[in-house]
Amino acid sequence: MDESGDYYLPEEAQSGMSLRDWFAGQALAGVRLPLVSTETQWKFCADSAKYAYAMADAMLAERGKS
Repeated sequence: MDESGDYYLPEEAQSGMSLRDWFAGQALAGVRLPLVSTETQWKFCADSAKYAYAMADAMLAERGKS
């Protein structure tokens, strides 16, 4: 958090990464890959990525309300 009380991206995330990308990555951090077939894992990963960006969009929308 900076002096104005706003949050900022960590330095390692500032190169080519948007705040949306950062939020999506954080949402994915809590997802565990199920112990299933490889084909099912790929579908799970694709669905998880969609979910993570949907969550990031919701975070950005909520952030814009303040």
